[in-house]
Amino acid sequence: MESFPENSPLLKWSTLFMEACEKVGLKANRAEFYKAQMTTAGFVNVVEKKFVWSTNRWPKDKKLKEIGKAPF
Repeated sequence: MESFPENSPLLKWSTLFMEACEKVGLKANRAEFYKAQMTTAGFVNVVEKKFVWSTNRWPKDKKLKEIGKAPF
């Protein structure tokens, strides 16, 4: 899987957005807390699975490119 280059405007925007949310007390990356929230709510044997999911047709990886083609 490829990452954004360090000089990517999208990476810069994303980083600044996350910093701004944190400064005003919001958590924009809620998914990382789902397992803990489910456990706190009383669910047991909570299993967390993480996937790479392309949202466009740009990846060089053939499988990710195919996933990115899916209509939403």
